[in-house]
Amino acid sequence: MNKYEFQALLPGLVTSIAIALLGVVMAEWLPFMGSVLIALIIGVIAGNTILKDIQFTPGLKFSEKKILETAIVFMGFGFQTSQLNQLGFSTMGWIVLSVILVLGFSYVIGKWMGVAERLSLLVGAGSAICGSSAIAAISPIVKGSDEETGLSLAVINLLGVVGLIAFPIFVSAMDYSTIESSVFIGGILQSLGHVVAASYTAGEEIGEWATVVKMMRIFLMIPLLLVVFFLQRSKKETAQEKMKFPVFILLFIAAFLLAQFVPIEQSYFNSLSKFGDYLLTIAMAAIGANIRIKPLLKISKKGLLHGTAVFAFQILFFVALIAAVGF
Repeated sequence: MNKYEFQALLPGLVTSIAIALLGVVMAEWLPFMGSVLIALIIGVIAGNTILKDIQFTPGLKFSEKKILETAIVFMGFGFQTSQLNQLGFSTMGWIVLSVILVLGFSYVIGKWMGVAERLSLLVGAGSAICGSSAIAAISPIVKGSDEETGLSLAVINLLGVVGLIAFPIFVSAMDYSTIESSVFIGGILQSLGHVVAASYTAGEEIGEWATVVKMMRIFLMIPLLLVVFFLQRSKKETAQEKMKFPVFILLFIAAFLLAQFVPIEQSYFNSLSKFGDYLLTIAMAAIGANIRIKPLLKISKKGLLHGTAVFAFQILFFVALIAAVGF
C-alpha cells in the first residue's frame, strides 16, 4: 500500500473508528444492546445521511473486509477448551446436536419461507453458535451482502434481548434445576454477553454453568467455519470458479491453538480477544454505513420472521430435551 492509497482510506477508516468509539461509550449506558449493535445502527443512519460521499467508500470497504477478518483472528485468543472439561460427554453431545439441528432448521425453514440462502446461513450461525461473532466470521465466506449481514445481526441481537429478559423468569416458572436452567439459557441465547447477563440474574451458580455451556457452542465455530468454506467451495467449483481458502481462518485456528498450548497467563490472551471485540465493532460500523435502507426493507420482514422461527425452534428443542432427559 502506497501513501496515496493509505490517504484514500483515511476518511472512511477514521469515520468507522469514531462510530465504533461512540458505540462503545453508548454501550455503557445501554448494555443490553452492546457496542456492536449500537455501532451498526449508527453506521446505518450515518451511511444513509452524511456518509454518502464517495470519499468514504475506500476506507469503509477496508474496514468492512480487512478489519473484520483481523477481528476474527484476535477473537480466537479468547477460546479456552479447559472450561469444557466441566461438562459431561452427554451434555456436550446434546449441545452439539442442538447446534446441528438449529443450523439445519434455519436452512430448511429459510428455503420454505423464500429467504435467501446466505441470510439463512447467517441467522443459523448466529443463533446456533455465538451471535454477532459467528455472523461476522461466516459472512466473508458466504459473501453475504451488507444488508443480509446487517439484518441478521439486528435480528439476532433483538431476539437476544428478548431472551435476556424472559429466560430468567421462564426457568424460575418451570422450576428448572441449576443445571437445567444453565443448559436452557446457555444453550439458546446467542451472544456470550446475553448468556452471562440472563444466567447470573437467575443465580450465580446458574451463571457459572451457563457460561461453560455457551463456551461449548462457541468452540464449535471452528468446525463450522471449515464446513461452510468447503461447502461453498464445492458450489464454486461446480460453477468453474475457484475459491481460495481464507487466510483469516488459518490465523484464527492458530490463535486458538496458541491460547491452548502456550504457557502464558490467560489475562494476556483475554486482552488480545478484547482487542478483537473492538476491531469487530469498527467493522460493524463500516458494514452499517454501507447498508442502504431500501434493499434492507425488502428483506427485513422475512428476515425477522425467519429469525423468530429459529429462536422458537431452539426454545422448543431445549424444553423437550429437559422434559425427556433432565440434567
